[in-house]
Amino acid sequence: MKIKTILFALVICISATSYAQTKNPIKKKAIPVIKREPVPEPIKKAEPISKYGADQNMVPHLTEAPKSIRISLANGKSISAYKISEIADVDFATIKSFSINNRYAKNVDEKELSDLISRVFNEAVQLEELKLSNAKLKSLPEITRLNTSLKKLSVSENELDDLPIGLEKLVNLEELNINKNKFKTLPNSLTKLKKLTSISMGENLFLVFPNQLFEIPSLKAFYIYKNEIAELPDNFNKLPNLTEVAIQSAKISKLPPSFASLTKLKSISLESNQFKDYPASILALRSLSSVNISNNPIDKALFFKSINNIKWRGLFAIYDIKFTKKEYEAVQAKLKLIDVYY
Repeated sequence: MKIKTILFALVICISATSYAQTKNPIKKKAIPVIKREPVPEPIKKAEPISKYGADQNMVPHLTEAPKSIRISLANGKSISAYKISEIADVDFATIKSFSINNRYAKNVDEKELSDLISRVFNEAVQLEELKLSNAKLKSLPEITRLNTSLKKLSVSENELDDLPIGLEKLVNLEELNINKNKFKTLPNSLTKLKKLTSISMGENLFLVFPNQLFEIPSLKAFYIYKNEIAELPDNFNKLPNLTEVAIQSAKISKLPPSFASLTKLKSISLESNQFKDYPASILALRSLSSVNISNNPIDKALFFKSINNIKWRGLFAIYDIKFTKKEYEAVQAKLKLIDVYY
């Protein structure tokens, strides 16, 4: 009985307390709102810009310019340097390849550079490949000793109008690149390079096709573009080993008959010239596998007639010749065994 009485009293007390809280609620202190600042991310080390350019969405960071001089040695070791003085201890007799690109270099001493190139030509007895680009070269030092190792020579993007005295001493030279210079003609010494197989002559000042090439029967490829040449000599029968020809962005409107004798010719690009139809002299060349006559002022009637007897199979590029889609498709239908790209 006493237990029941005690429990009853306890219930009454709890109910009374709850009722009192309802009528007079306890005033709680307002908890202040704390403004939280974002935690800063840790500072990351800036990534250098790629030598091929920064992403457009990235904030560019300063970085060092690419090194101007690159050397490969006979023992497989590679050397890179900014200045000529940094390679003073290199044994030139051990150099296999040598490259200079002074696009980013400033205040290069002309005499110092000329002396360096002279040493490379005349002391690097194992040199197989030499690239001299963007060096503002107006002339090249004389080659004074026989060089039997050099196979590739590039002097592109300079201010040259002639090749070095003694060029004929590069008796095993196979590839020559003189793009982006000021050549108007080629030296006769070039004709003595009996192993030359490829020459690139783009963006120079040629007004006429250099006849010296016809005295190099070993030639397999030549590339000439962005010059003012308007006519080709009819001497291509003297280059029986030609497999690749590019004559682009000139003023040529026809190929001479001697092109028909180039039975090894596989590729020819005549893009951006003055052709009105498909050249008759290469019509029957079965060796061809790639022809490009894009961006020429093609005469539709002459063109459709001129492709009737094409004998080769391969890729035929005819971009930007102002044909309708239907006319392009008609070319493809006419040349069933050729892939026409337009």
